[in-house]
Amino acid sequence: IHDGGAAGDEQNLRQNTTWAESRVAIEKMVSRLASREQCCV
Repeated sequence: IHDGGAAGDEQNLRQNTTWAESRVAIEKMVSRLASREQCCV
């Protein structure tokens, strides 16, 4: 969801930061699951 103006830019920046942090957390969780299940796709 994008809206113009400085508020929109600030919101996008915040979403990007959250997305990056979430991605790191997801990658950690995936690697933890993979090591526990010891299976490859």
